Amino acid sequence: MNNERIVFLDTETTGLSPQNGNHRVIDIACIEYISGNPTGSVIQTIIEGAGKNSNKGALKVHGITDVSRIGKPKFEDIADNLLSFLKDVHLVIYNKSFDIGFIESEFRHIGKNISLVAHCKQITCAMELSKQVIGVNKISLDNACRRYSIDTSSRVRHGAYIDAALY
Repeated sequence: MNNERIVFLDTETTGLSPQNGNHRVIDIACIEYISGNPTGSVIQTIIEGAGKNSNKGALKVHGITDVSRIGKPKFEDIADNLLSFLKDVHLVIYNKSFDIGFIESEFRHIGKNISLVAHCKQITCAMELSKQVIGVNKISLDNACRRYSIDTSSRVRHGAYIDAALY
């Protein structure tokens, strides 16, 4: 394997749509690998979420309460570090369109028009790969983990770090 730098990324959000619901990113994690090995270099933080409350469905998935986000960093506080971390990497995301849509929306909220496709060397959607290999039209992260015998027993709820570590 070459010295390719790969970053696995996941987010948790206040809902399903940054456009229609003005939902926001409230948890983000990036885990770096080089030559297939974890480097220990990680970004993981709960984000304040611009005061946007999580809807009931999102809260049930991730369990990150609105109160627990009080005093946490704002996206603008981590934006430059995140951009630097993701520069020219091979980015792997389970549901690429979902996470990219949310992250790019967060950058627009702070006045930065960022295209992750242009910013990163390559972006791979792990969900699309799973769907192709298994031959299905839809597959959740939980079902993909079961299919590939990936142990999820330590995960009680979804969280950006634990989910990024699964794929």
